[in-house]
Amino acid sequence: MSDRTLNVVQINMARSMAVSVELKSYCTLNDIDIALVQEPYTRNGRLTDLEDGNTRVIRAHTNEQHGVWAAIIVFNSNLDIIGRDNLTTAHTVVLSAAYPGQIPIDFVSSYFQFRKDTAYFVHELNPINQSLSNRTIIGAYVNAFSPWWFDPRRNDKGRLVEQMIVSLKLEIENRENSGWSFHGARGNSNVDLTLSRGLTGKIRNWSMDQTSTSSDHSMLNFSITDRSTMVPLYSC
Repeated sequence: MSDRTLNVVQINMARSMAVSVELKSYCTLNDIDIALVQEPYTRNGRLTDLEDGNTRVIRAHTNEQHGVWAAIIVFNSNLDIIGRDNLTTAHTVVLSAAYPGQIPIDFVSSYFQFRKDTAYFVHELNPINQSLSNRTIIGAYVNAFSPWWFDPRRNDKGRLVEQMIVSLKLEIENRENSGWSFHGARGNSNVDLTLSRGLTGKIRNWSMDQTSTSSDHSMLNFSITDRSTMVPLYSC
């Protein structure tokens, strides 16, 4: 048995082509295994600069603007992955991933669209959650305020997300005094959430990076250190 580490980033890309280039460079240089993204830049249905022969990409269903709201990019070719097509919607995408010999982790990228009620996304995630394992990571742009994730305000959207977190037995991985997840012309706020279940003590070094891309959302970074057990081979 040995420990293996997954390096993960999460970012709202603000539908920027420049951010696609920057994110690809960052992930390549920093040995990132998986990226959970919202609002990626797309052209002809593909994530420009991120979707090539060196990556595997699972996308949400095409949205009304002929793009995608959420995607998961796998940079590490050594990971075993399964796209959970039956759980994919226009706003949420699910992927199971693990090193050989590890118990898989369900990774979720979800985008809570501003022009839809938060209740819509809470109701969407509830049935998806029923098919997720007890080892789950959710990277979500929730577009909601709450002191639970270190925004000084609380609004009705935040209360709905709080209720969802409790109902789905999720833990908040965001850390206090990390900065702002959104920093733009409309001010500063914390609206990007990393949630987990069944991985207590395995998620480490959660932080925000405001400078590695030009997105007005910070890139969230964390690692998952887990035990890998080689399955024994038996002879008859």
